[in-house]
Amino acid sequence: MFLVAMDGVYLLREGAYLLSLLIRARSAERMHLHAGLDPRTFSLFDRAVSIRAFAENELGLAADRNFTRYIPIDRDYLVTVVSAAGRLSFARYYWDYPLFGRAPYRGFFAREHAEQEAHRLREAGWDVVVRQVHAFSLLGVIGDPLYSFMAEYPTYRLAALMFHEKTHSTIWLRGQVQFNEELASFVEHEGALRYLEARYGGDSSEYRLAIDLRQDRALFRRTVAALRERLTELYGSEVSSAEMLGEKERIIEEFRHEFVVSYDERFLTEAFRGFGRLPINNALLDLYTTYTGEIGLLYELFAAADEDLRETIRLVHRVRAWPDDPRGYIREVLIPELLQHTEEGELFVVPALQ
Repeated sequence: MFLVAMDGVYLLREGAYLLSLLIRARSAERMHLHAGLDPRTFSLFDRAVSIRAFAENELGLAADRNFTRYIPIDRDYLVTVVSAAGRLSFARYYWDYPLFGRAPYRGFFAREHAEQEAHRLREAGWDVVVRQVHAFSLLGVIGDPLYSFMAEYPTYRLAALMFHEKTHSTIWLRGQVQFNEELASFVEHEGALRYLEARYGGDSSEYRLAIDLRQDRALFRRTVAALRERLTELYGSEVSSAEMLGEKERIIEEFRHEFVVSYDERFLTEAFRGFGRLPINNALLDLYTTYTGEIGLLYELFAAADEDLRETIRLVHRVRAWPDDPRGYIREVLIPELLQHTEEGELFVVPALQ
């Protein structure tokens, strides 16, 4: 009963803050035409129009009100988000939301409220990660706005963010948060890559950097997955909790040292350099699993669809036929169906991208 009351307070408080932001929203289209607009904000609107058109016309994402309004805000992020996992396991802590369903994260507009929730979870014995987030999806109920801090984003980052949130408003399965996030992450990166190629050309520095980022992202996922696998093996052993905690810290510190000293030899960009300086714990490692845990299956579908991103997104709409097991539908229905149409005798190889 106490938790229900706390959730009620949370929803009212955060909802009131969100409403206070939304009532300040102005039409991005009208502002775009304003003669006195500063160059950075003009560029934001110009790029947003182009990215929205690409998302809807080239990728087949929902033609909705997302990113058609603009909200000035006096900081460079939107919300502070808390996630938690077991101290000696990767069991996730979940929060329940009306309409939205269960999710392994909770967002707060005020940093102090996020820290209070993080403190509560740590006291209860959970590993916790607190992070800043630059957008969240309203699932098409109310169009996601552009925020003033997005004017500082390079085009790749802006396109990735917009594709991610528009994917959520296009396809969202209640109770399947991890699948939803994996799908949005897949579309954001592949979509942004194609957008940069269309806008700047395949020989441009912007596109080449995005290709390097793609390679680094795949390497980073494998690196984090290996650490998680090593810790999972530890958590399944029969040593005492005290010994397990000590060994956990040793494994993480060993990983951190190796990650930092070998970074320049392994990675092509600066995108993940700061990871070695973060307070690595189970919650942080599980966070990456939430967004990319089984993303390889989506790349298998993508490969079977001849790397046609629009067709892949169209096919994923069909997972609603098995809403309780979307991966099973992709694995057992969609991919075999595509492979069946492959020409007889043709060698079909699924690339090991992820």
